[in-house]
Amino acid sequence: MKKVLYPGSFDPITYGHMDVVRQALKTYDKVIIGIFVNSSKNSGLFTLEEREKIIKEIYLNEPKIEVISCDKNVATVDIALANGCDTIVRGLRDLTDFASEINMAALNLQISNEKVNTVAYFANPANVTISSSMVKEVFRLGKDISPFVHPIVKREIIKKFEEVS
Repeated sequence: MKKVLYPGSFDPITYGHMDVVRQALKTYDKVIIGIFVNSSKNSGLFTLEEREKIIKEIYLNEPKIEVISCDKNVATVDIALANGCDTIVRGLRDLTDFASEINMAALNLQISNEKVNTVAYFANPANVTISSSMVKEVFRLGKDISPFVHPIVKREIIKKFEEVS
């Protein structure tokens, strides 16, 4: 079985992320969505556990999807190898993504002793502008986020902001 790890913070998961998953499913037998804490970002909207629950609910009826989370300070390549993946998948929206992802791919290949490669999928043009940060900002501005996130995500964002209010 050919498995791939799709790592990210997914705070929240967007249609852009889901498009990468859809593309990866065409190539791999199993896509493992790995939810990580991004130490370079401020604390997120959702806890790690909440993000895992949301993504599992979205993909409840998709047997080729597995969802895991990692709150430890560990290399993504180590999580990939521990889960039987020799490939990491990433999504590219623009040149900024490309510049950072090419560097990360090279680093991951090096620190894994060339055991873990990276494959990138280009974003569907409809998803090029979507980011988790943008979704949160659009919601805070009182605008509709339906074009950017799954209805389950929208429901959970509304609940989260109601808790804070």
